[in-house]
Amino acid sequence: MRSPSTLLRPALCVLLLATALAAQAQGIQRCEDGRGGATYTNGPCPAGTKAARPVDTAPPVADADRKAAEARARQDGQAVKSIERERTAEEARAKAQADKVRKAEAGNAARCDKARRDLERSRTTRAELSSRASTVEQMQRADREVGRREEDLARACGKP
Repeated sequence: MRSPSTLLRPALCVLLLATALAAQAQGIQRCEDGRGGATYTNGPCPAGTKAARPVDTAPPVADADRKAAEARARQDGQAVKSIERERTAEEARAKAQADKVRKAEAGNAARCDKARRDLERSRTTRAELSSRASTVEQMQRADREVGRREEDLARACGKP
């Protein structure tokens, strides 16, 4: 079993690290008085002075690191542009495909509507022949026409 002091060490390290980070995050600011004198502090400005500006305490970036970061930024920018071009092209392809499908569906609907009208016309013709005196040949021809139109409807609409 661990001793209590062994268990407290990690907690103490975390507490010290948090305190150090908080002090560093507070930053340093320049305080100026009315006579032009300046005071630098990491807390509130002393009485009789006012905050002029925060002081940048970050270490300077090495030239090689800056150039490497700029190169990475350019590469990232080029990658973003490339991805955007690919996305735009894919959207255009999807839109073209959707338009093609929509156009095909409209054509199918028009063919189906025409097949329905033709079938109805043939059925009307056969009914007219049935209601008046007509020859057997005329009735057989009308029945064949109705059968052919029903087949056309099935092909055009996918159903009878």
